[in-house]
Amino acid sequence: METSKIHVTTGTAGELDNIFEHQDHIAKSLLKSLNIPITEEEKAEITTKPTTSQEAYKLYIQAADIYTPAGRALSDDQRISLLEQSTRVDPSFAQAYSSLGDIYAERKRDYRGAGIYYEKAVRLQPHNPAPRIRLVRVYEKQGKAHAASLEKKRLEEINRRLALENQRLQAERKDAIRKKRLEQRKRQEEQRRVKQKKPQEERERLEAQERMERERNLEQQRRLDYQRRKEQQREREEQRRLERKRRWEQ
Repeated sequence: METSKIHVTTGTAGELDNIFEHQDHIAKSLLKSLNIPITEEEKAEITTKPTTSQEAYKLYIQAADIYTPAGRALSDDQRISLLEQSTRVDPSFAQAYSSLGDIYAERKRDYRGAGIYYEKAVRLQPHNPAPRIRLVRVYEKQGKAHAASLEKKRLEEINRRLALENQRLQAERKDAIRKKRLEQRKRQEEQRRVKQKKPQEERERLEAQERMERERNLEQQRRLDYQRRKEQQREREEQRRLERKRRWEQ
Protein backbone atom coordinates (compact mmCIF):
# COMPACT_ATOMS: atom_id res chain seq x y z
CA MET A 1 0.00 0.00 0.00
CA GLU A 2 1.26 3.47 -0.80
CA THR A 3 2.07 5.14 2.49
CA SER A 4 3.24 8.58 1.36
CA LYS A 5 0.85 11.34 2.29
CA ILE A 6 -0.87 13.37 -0.40
CA HIS A 7 -0.79 17.04 0.53
CA VAL A 8 -4.11 18.88 0.80
CA THR A 9 -4.28 22.61 1.45
CA THR A 10 -6.70 23.46 4.21
CA GLY A 11 -9.03 26.44 4.19
CA THR A 12 -10.93 28.23 6.88
CA ALA A 13 -13.49 26.64 9.16
CA GLY A 14 -16.02 29.14 7.88
CA GLU A 15 -15.80 27.65 4.37
CA LEU A 16 -16.66 24.20 5.74
CA ASP A 17 -19.56 25.59 7.77
CA ASN A 18 -20.94 27.29 4.65
CA ILE A 19 -20.75 24.00 2.69
CA PHE A 20 -22.59 22.03 5.38
CA GLU A 21 -25.15 24.78 6.00
CA HIS A 22 -25.93 24.86 2.27
CA GLN A 23 -26.30 21.06 2.20
CA ASP A 24 -28.55 21.14 5.29
CA HIS A 25 -30.70 23.86 3.73
CA ILE A 26 -31.12 21.85 0.50
CA ALA A 27 -31.99 18.65 2.37
CA LYS A 28 -34.51 20.36 4.67
CA SER A 29 -36.13 22.28 1.80
CA LEU A 30 -36.51 19.09 -0.23
CA LEU A 31 -38.07 17.18 2.66
CA LYS A 32 -40.43 20.07 3.37
CA SER A 33 -41.50 20.40 -0.27
CA LEU A 34 -42.19 16.67 -0.50
CA ASN A 35 -44.01 16.59 2.88
CA ILE A 36 -41.78 13.70 4.01
CA PRO A 37 -41.98 13.13 7.77
CA ILE A 38 -38.66 12.38 9.45
CA THR A 39 -37.89 11.11 12.91
CA GLU A 40 -35.92 13.07 15.49
CA GLU A 41 -33.00 10.70 14.96
CA GLU A 42 -33.11 11.24 11.19
CA LYS A 43 -33.36 14.99 11.74
CA ALA A 44 -30.25 14.79 13.91
CA GLU A 45 -28.45 12.85 11.17
CA ILE A 46 -29.34 15.56 8.64
CA THR A 47 -28.33 18.52 10.80
CA THR A 48 -25.18 16.94 12.28
CA LYS A 49 -22.06 17.87 10.33
CA PRO A 50 -20.18 14.75 9.08
CA THR A 51 -16.93 16.33 10.33
CA THR A 52 -15.87 19.57 11.94
CA SER A 53 -12.44 19.40 10.30
CA GLN A 54 -11.78 21.22 7.03
CA GLU A 55 -8.68 19.11 6.42
CA ALA A 56 -10.49 15.80 7.05
CA TYR A 57 -13.31 16.77 4.72
CA LYS A 58 -10.94 17.81 1.91
CA LEU A 59 -9.04 14.53 2.22
CA TYR A 60 -12.36 12.66 2.05
CA ILE A 61 -13.47 14.60 -1.04
CA GLN A 62 -10.11 14.05 -2.74
CA ALA A 63 -10.42 10.31 -2.11
CA ALA A 64 -13.81 10.36 -3.85
CA ASP A 65 -12.34 11.94 -7.00
CA ILE A 66 -11.39 9.76 -9.95
CA TYR A 67 -8.20 11.65 -10.75
CA THR A 68 -5.55 13.59 -8.84
CA PRO A 69 -5.14 17.33 -9.55
CA ALA A 70 -2.19 16.34 -11.82
CA GLY A 71 -4.54 14.19 -13.94
CA ARG A 72 -3.33 10.77 -12.78
CA ALA A 73 -5.89 8.13 -11.91
CA LEU A 74 -6.19 7.41 -8.19
CA SER A 75 -5.45 3.84 -7.17
CA ASP A 76 -7.32 2.03 -4.44
CA ASP A 77 -4.25 2.31 -2.20
CA GLN A 78 -4.13 6.07 -2.76
CA ARG A 79 -7.80 6.34 -1.82
CA ILE A 80 -7.18 4.28 1.29
CA SER A 81 -4.22 6.50 2.20
CA LEU A 82 -6.34 9.65 1.83
CA LEU A 83 -9.22 8.23 3.84
CA GLU A 84 -6.93 6.97 6.60
CA GLN A 85 -5.38 10.43 6.81
CA SER A 86 -8.92 11.81 7.04
CA THR A 87 -9.82 9.53 9.96
CA ARG A 88 -6.56 10.37 11.73
CA VAL A 89 -7.40 14.07 11.46
CA ASP A 90 -10.97 13.41 12.67
CA PRO A 91 -11.41 9.99 14.35
CA SER A 92 -15.20 10.60 14.55
CA PHE A 93 -15.66 10.94 10.76
CA ALA A 94 -18.09 8.02 10.20
CA GLN A 95 -18.46 8.54 6.44
CA ALA A 96 -14.71 8.13 5.93
CA TYR A 97 -14.72 4.83 7.83
CA SER A 98 -17.68 3.63 5.77
CA SER A 99 -15.89 4.54 2.52
CA LEU A 100 -12.81 2.63 3.67
CA GLY A 101 -15.03 -0.37 4.31
CA ASP A 102 -16.46 -0.05 0.80
CA ILE A 103 -13.01 -0.12 -0.80
CA TYR A 104 -11.89 -3.11 1.25
CA ALA A 105 -15.13 -5.01 0.58
CA GLU A 106 -15.83 -4.16 -3.06
CA ARG A 107 -12.35 -3.62 -4.49
CA LYS A 108 -9.97 -5.70 -2.38
CA ARG A 109 -12.41 -8.40 -1.25
CA ASP A 110 -10.83 -8.05 2.20
CA TYR A 111 -13.98 -8.64 4.24
CA ARG A 112 -12.18 -8.74 7.57
CA GLY A 113 -10.65 -5.31 6.95
CA ALA A 114 -13.97 -4.00 5.66
CA GLY A 115 -15.72 -5.25 8.78
CA ILE A 116 -13.34 -3.34 11.04
CA TYR A 117 -14.16 -0.05 9.32
CA TYR A 118 -17.90 -0.70 9.10
CA GLU A 119 -17.95 -1.52 12.82
CA LYS A 120 -16.36 1.87 13.55
CA ALA A 121 -18.93 3.62 11.34
CA VAL A 122 -21.76 1.78 13.11
CA ARG A 123 -20.44 2.76 16.55
CA LEU A 124 -20.28 6.41 15.47
CA GLN A 125 -23.72 6.38 13.80
CA PRO A 126 -25.77 3.66 15.52
CA HIS A 127 -29.06 4.91 14.04
CA ASN A 128 -27.80 5.00 10.44
CA PRO A 129 -28.82 1.70 8.78
CA ALA A 130 -26.49 2.04 5.75
CA PRO A 131 -23.16 0.97 7.34
CA ARG A 132 -24.94 -1.66 9.41
CA ILE A 133 -26.40 -3.23 6.24
CA ARG A 134 -22.89 -3.36 4.74
CA LEU A 135 -21.59 -4.86 7.98
CA VAL A 136 -24.14 -7.68 7.75
CA ARG A 137 -22.92 -8.46 4.22
CA VAL A 138 -19.25 -8.72 5.17
CA TYR A 139 -20.12 -10.83 8.21
CA GLU A 140 -21.98 -13.20 5.89
CA LYS A 141 -19.00 -13.26 3.50
CA GLN A 142 -16.78 -14.27 6.43
CA GLY A 143 -19.21 -16.94 7.56
CA LYS A 144 -19.99 -15.10 10.80
CA ALA A 145 -23.61 -16.18 10.88
CA HIS A 146 -24.18 -15.31 14.54
CA ALA A 147 -22.75 -11.79 14.23
CA ALA A 148 -24.74 -11.22 11.03
CA SER A 149 -27.91 -12.42 12.75
CA LEU A 150 -27.37 -10.01 15.66
CA GLU A 151 -26.89 -7.07 13.31
CA LYS A 152 -30.00 -8.06 11.33
CA LYS A 153 -32.00 -8.02 14.57
CA ARG A 154 -30.64 -4.58 15.36
CA LEU A 155 -31.62 -3.43 11.86
CA GLU A 156 -35.12 -4.81 12.35
CA GLU A 157 -35.35 -2.94 15.65
CA ILE A 158 -34.13 0.29 14.01
CA ASN A 159 -36.65 -0.11 11.18
CA ARG A 160 -39.44 -0.94 13.62
CA ARG A 161 -38.62 2.13 15.71
CA LEU A 162 -38.42 4.33 12.62
CA ALA A 163 -41.75 2.97 11.38
CA LEU A 164 -43.42 3.73 14.72
CA GLU A 165 -41.87 7.18 14.79
CA ASN A 166 -43.01 7.85 11.24
CA GLN A 167 -46.53 6.76 12.15
CA ARG A 168 -46.47 9.17 15.08
CA LEU A 169 -45.19 11.98 12.87
CA GLN A 170 -47.83 11.23 10.24
CA ALA A 171 -50.53 11.32 12.91
CA GLU A 172 -49.19 14.63 14.25
CA ARG A 173 -49.08 16.06 10.74
CA LYS A 174 -52.67 15.01 10.05
CA ASP A 175 -53.76 16.46 13.39
CA ALA A 176 -51.96 19.73 12.59
CA ILE A 177 -53.67 19.89 9.19
CA ARG A 178 -57.06 19.21 10.79
CA LYS A 179 -56.50 21.96 13.38
CA LYS A 180 -55.38 24.39 10.69
CA ARG A 181 -58.51 23.72 8.65
CA LEU A 182 -60.69 24.18 11.70
CA GLU A 183 -59.00 27.50 12.44
CA GLN A 184 -59.50 28.60 8.81
CA ARG A 185 -63.19 27.72 8.98
CA LYS A 186 -63.52 29.62 12.26
CA ARG A 187 -61.86 32.69 10.77
CA GLN A 188 -64.07 32.51 7.70
CA GLU A 189 -67.18 32.15 9.83
CA GLU A 190 -66.08 35.08 11.99
CA GLN A 191 -65.49 37.18 8.89
CA ARG A 192 -68.97 36.33 7.63
CA ARG A 193 -70.52 37.30 10.97
CA VAL A 194 -68.61 40.58 11.05
CA LYS A 195 -69.59 41.32 7.50
CA GLN A 196 -73.24 40.69 8.22
CA LYS A 197 -73.16 43.06 11.21
CA LYS A 198 -71.56 45.92 9.32
CA PRO A 199 -73.83 48.61 7.90
CA GLN A 200 -74.75 48.72 4.25
CA GLU A 201 -72.20 51.43 3.53
CA GLU A 202 -69.35 49.31 4.87
CA ARG A 203 -70.50 46.30 2.91
CA GLU A 204 -70.64 48.39 -0.24
CA ARG A 205 -67.11 49.66 0.44
CA LEU A 206 -65.85 46.10 0.78
CA GLU A 207 -67.66 45.03 -2.35
CA ALA A 208 -66.14 47.98 -4.21
CA GLN A 209 -62.69 46.94 -3.06
CA GLU A 210 -63.31 43.40 -4.24
CA ARG A 211 -64.58 44.72 -7.56
CA MET A 212 -61.48 46.90 -7.99
CA GLU A 213 -59.26 43.97 -7.18
CA ARG A 214 -61.00 41.85 -9.81
CA GLU A 215 -60.64 44.66 -12.35
CA ARG A 216 -56.94 45.03 -11.56
CA ASN A 217 -56.46 41.31 -12.05
CA LEU A 218 -58.33 41.40 -15.34
CA GLU A 219 -56.29 44.40 -16.52
CA GLN A 220 -53.08 42.66 -15.60
CA GLN A 221 -54.20 39.56 -17.50
CA ARG A 222 -55.08 41.70 -20.53
CA ARG A 223 -51.62 43.28 -20.49
CA LEU A 224 -49.99 39.88 -20.29
CA ASP A 225 -52.12 38.61 -23.18
CA TYR A 226 -51.22 41.69 -25.22
CA GLN A 227 -47.51 41.24 -24.57
CA ARG A 228 -47.78 37.58 -25.50
CA ARG A 229 -49.54 38.41 -28.77
CA LYS A 230 -46.93 41.05 -29.60
CA GLU A 231 -44.17 38.57 -28.97
CA GLN A 232 -45.86 36.00 -31.19
CA GLN A 233 -46.30 38.63 -33.91
CA ARG A 234 -42.60 39.54 -33.72
CA GLU A 235 -41.67 35.89 -34.00
CA ARG A 236 -43.89 35.46 -37.08
CA GLU A 237 -42.42 38.57 -38.70
CA GLU A 238 -38.92 37.35 -38.02
CA GLN A 239 -39.77 33.99 -39.57
CA ARG A 240 -41.18 35.72 -42.67
CA ARG A 241 -38.08 37.90 -42.92
CA LEU A 242 -35.81 34.89 -42.73
CA GLU A 243 -37.93 33.10 -45.33
CA ARG A 244 -37.73 36.09 -47.72
CA LYS A 245 -33.98 36.27 -47.19
CA ARG A 246 -33.61 32.57 -47.90
CA ARG A 247 -35.63 32.86 -51.11
CA TRP A 248 -33.66 35.90 -52.23
CA GLU A 249 -30.36 34.09 -51.63
CA GLN A 250 -31.61 31.19 -53.74
